[in-house]
This record gives sequence, C-alpha cells and structure tokens, in this order.
Amino acid sequence: MGLKTYFEKDKSKAEGFNHELCDIFDIFEKQGHECVMLSVSDKYKKYEGTDLDYIFLFNGPTPTTESGRKMMMFKNYSFPIIDFINSNNIPYVYFWTDCRYDIRENKLFNRQPQLILSQESEHYGHLDKLCLYKKELKPYQDKTIKLGILLNDTDKRRSKSVLANLKWLNYGELRGKWKETNRFLKESINEKELDSYLSSVKYSYNEAVNPNWVSQKYWEMILNNVICFYRHYDKDNLLITIKVNDEIDLEESINKYEDDENDYIKQLASQLCLIRDEYLDGSFIYKFIIEKLCQNN
Repeated sequence: MGLKTYFEKDKSKAEGFNHELCDIFDIFEKQGHECVMLSVSDKYKKYEGTDLDYIFLFNGPTPTTESGRKMMMFKNYSFPIIDFINSNNIPYVYFWTDCRYDIRENKLFNRQPQLILSQESEHYGHLDKLCLYKKELKPYQDKTIKLGILLNDTDKRRSKSVLANLKWLNYGELRGKWKETNRFLKESINEKELDSYLSSVKYSYNEAVNPNWVSQKYWEMILNNVICFYRHYDKDNLLITIKVNDEIDLEESINKYEDDENDYIKQLASQLCLIRDEYLDGSFIYKFIIEKLCQNN
C-alpha cells in the first residue's frame, strides 16, 4: 500500500527500493510457493473465491478516513487493495515495516490481520534481518572515515539532535537528503552504493523517531564492520545494546575504542558473531513466518 517497489536496485532512482517486499517474495518462491503480486491497477475481482492461502500486505502511506480516499486519489492510491481485503475472507498478514502506519488504527479496514509482523516487541517479526538476505560477510577494510552518519532529514527533532552531536564532536559527516545544507553534509548516496560507503566508515550514530522499534541499519553496520551507537532505539532491548544518552556519552564511547585497539577488535568480532548463515540465505525468516502462521490457524 502506497509503496513504489523496484525488484532491481539499478532500476531505482530512489534512496531505497522497499526491499522487504522483494525479499519475502523471493524467499517464498524459492521454497516452492506460487506467489502473485497484486497492484492497484489489477482487477481484484478475479482473485475472489480463488485458492489463495494468504495475502501478504506491506504498508506505506495509506488514508485512514473516507475523506482521505478523495484527497489521495492519485498519490499513494491504495483503495483497491483495502476493498479487496474487506470483500473476502482470505487471511492476511500485515508486514508493519514503517512505524508511522499502524493498521489497527485504520478504520477503513473492516477486519484485522491474522498476523502482524513488525519491528517492535509486541509483534516482533525479525524483519530487520531481511537486509542480510543474499549478503556475504566481508573482510575488514581500512577505514578512511572516522564517523559517518546515514540519515534523511525527515524529523526536525531528530535532525537537530544529530547535528548537535556532530557540532559537539567537531568531526564526522552526514550522507542523506536534507532540506537545508550544513557543514557536515556530503552528497547523498543511493542503495547500491550503501555497502561500499559503510565499508570505509569506522563509527556511526543512529537516532530513532520511535524508541519502540529496532533498526535494519543495525545489521548493515555490523555487516560492514562499523561500530554504531544508538539513541532512542529498541527500548525493550530486542537487538541493540550499544546505546548512548547524549553527545558527551557518544564522544566518550568513541574515545574508549580509539584508546584501546584490543577493545575495538573485540567489539567488531562480537558483532560479526551475531550474523548467522540462516539470516543470509533467508531460511530463518521463512521458518519463522511459517511457524507463526501455523500457530495462528
């Protein structure tokens, strides 16, 4: 709903390409399932009464009121999808990949999903690990950037806080889309350049809008041998343990590893040990989803 989706990264001019949908599609097809993708241009009536086992619904910007139907007629248009779900009894799974859109608060749906998979504790579905699908562990590369932060300017409070950290440290760089320039901001990078860039970064910092959620950036950093410090993330400690409270805490944490190379090496090694083969080949997330579906039948 409300998502632009590219199955080939090179075809995308966007910062991301909604990889969760593409990865789940690929994982389930490789396990022998027949998958059909429905878009808003499809004629949904032909699927009513068929032998579809489940609908996997991925979230994006979606109206929550009837008046919103008219206002969003051409932008993020998703009403055929909503109407299709409302008009049949096929069980559906809600892949809640964006914390801004909670289907439980959307009154346009007349029935709730059989299963919700998210990145917060109540419905935690390990979706953060999808960014590891079809990736490979990388050897350590020389780090040419001491502190590199990947962040789009989408929330004023978070943006101001990140800039405050950089001003306090007086070093580091920002990569992302920002409305206003600042002395730390470099040119933006696209999805296919991400791993190459992170391989050259020694430390990073990530601040959340919603403290209940984990982050797929956690795994992207580990995969590229980056020590990343987090603030306002994962309050239930599902994944993230390296957390800082403010800019002073961040500076002291970086200095600790700068002053002791053994601690730095140990931290990188402990991070890499968290990545399992079943995350890389998709078997973990497949088994998890299937088991959840069986439990909810």
